[in-house]
Amino acid sequence: MRRPTAFVLAGGKSTRMGRDKAFVEFEGRTLLARALGLARSVTPDVRIVGSYKKFAAFAPVVEDVFPGCGPLGGIHAALRSSPTELNLMLAVDAPLLTSELLQYLLSQARRAPEAVGVVPRADRRWQPLCAIFRPGFAEAA
Repeated sequence: MRRPTAFVLAGGKSTRMGRDKAFVEFEGRTLLARALGLARSVTPDVRIVGSYKKFAAFAPVVEDVFPGCGPLGGIHAALRSSPTELNLMLAVDAPLLTSELLQYLLSQARRAPEAVGVVPRADRRWQPLCAIFRPGFAEAA
């Protein structure tokens, strides 16, 4: 089976952190560097959803089709650009996620080929910013 494409959702604006969250440091590395490394631990095809001008030096970039629509807009743009069936969406500001969790989500998506997405829940809340989507979800997005 073809490897998935991973998309680091880095296009959001964070006023809580006082600056672009992608470049906030956590344990000596920027959140962007951590997210890219985590995504690359499960697939070599890693892209950033955000501003080409800001992120092109780090990985291939996908820009929003509908700017200003939040994470769902980023997921939509990612799925529209993806060449693969399985697509990992990973928020840039989730530094505590593990490769094992991402591998688990991918295994669940492979077990359910009819599902347009595999979205984990934490504390009874859906977590679509660490999830696997198939291209068909773009229509709903």
